[in-house]
Amino acid sequence: MHEYRGSNTPARICYEDFQDWTNSHNLIHLPTKGARFTWANGRRGRGYTEKWLDRSVCNTLFIDAWSSISCNTLIKSESDHYPIMLHLHNNNNVRHASPFKFLRMWSKHDDCVNVVKQVWNSSIYGCPMFILSQKLKTLKSHLKNWNNNVFGNVHLKVEETATHLDLIQQHIDATGYNDILMEQERVAKLEYAKALHFEEDFWHEKARIKWHTDGDRNTQYFHQLAKV
Repeated sequence: MHEYRGSNTPARICYEDFQDWTNSHNLIHLPTKGARFTWANGRRGRGYTEKWLDRSVCNTLFIDAWSSISCNTLIKSESDHYPIMLHLHNNNNVRHASPFKFLRMWSKHDDCVNVVKQVWNSSIYGCPMFILSQKLKTLKSHLKNWNNNVFGNVHLKVEETATHLDLIQQHIDATGYNDILMEQERVAKLEYAKALHFEEDFWHEKARIKWHTDGDRNTQYFHQLAKV
């Protein structure tokens, strides 16, 4: 009952059956940090219902195999479930620097074309190849500054929109449903999805995989290329 919030009473047989199954196999429910309830039906008024449906379970052998294990909820965006992440201790994080490249996602920003026009309409004197090289060099510098000051870090933007959405969902989780919070959550989800699309374009170009949009978007091959 403490894993449910709503106007109706949950089915007792279902959760008792699940509890008996975990007990009979000596499975341990890992504590999950974050949202109290991992699913909501999205209805309005008295029909709004929340439940803790998503969880991580394991046995003692799995716990003994790792020095550190944690489980937490992520941002709820496209689904009516909170995704949950099981994190295992790992220190093998390597970062590589990359040269300057014009990123396709920049072209989706309304102000990008203005930056290019401003540089290309500037007056530079010399032979045609010298003018072209100087404008490209100047454009590179302007795009770097524009990216830092206007477009922004796509990964940071995802984190900021995710944090904003998470705060709203925490408020809903703590205080319950109301129309104002639901509208704020809807707008925050749109901003989060927009930031994710920009980040997705970034990784598409990084990986240089033309078949990515037509193939499996979560393959080991794709992630290995992206890391390289």
